[in-house]
Amino acid sequence: MKPVLITTALLVASIMYSCNNHSEDEASLTQDTTQQASTKEDEHHHEEHEPITLNNGAKWKVDENMMTYIRKMETQTGQLAGKKEISLPELQSFADSLQVNLDALTTSCTMTGQAHDELHKWLVPFIDMASHLQKATAQEEARKSFDEIEESFHTFNTYFE
Repeated sequence: MKPVLITTALLVASIMYSCNNHSEDEASLTQDTTQQASTKEDEHHHEEHEPITLNNGAKWKVDENMMTYIRKMETQTGQLAGKKEISLPELQSFADSLQVNLDALTTSCTMTGQAHDELHKWLVPFIDMASHLQKATAQEEARKSFDEIEESFHTFNTYFE
């Protein structure tokens, strides 16, 4: 169980670094200590599983380059969900494909502000689900993770566009 937690922690750290790395500009490099402390608190905030909120009743806009990878994963999920029976090797292959898209998604992160924070509230648990699926060794365990991933896209579509 510890390797799963370590892998998940490293992946979350990678996402946060990637998002912060792509969104920094010269102004952010000269932030004062107070602003830097606030950023640290925001990063910690992503690790918690707080509920996602709407943008004053509307869905949050996700950057087009990031949405491409999310929709690829959603399409693959839907294709697999449409099958009557899904074998463990198919689920493992799907998990590998999810990981490729998650890696591309995190390296293309350009979002900032509250939309970025709300997306992370969905993305961090999603990454954890994908990690569990990737490590699943039994059909039942893999199917449970897959079902959670499928449900997660319903959540995504409720809050994001």
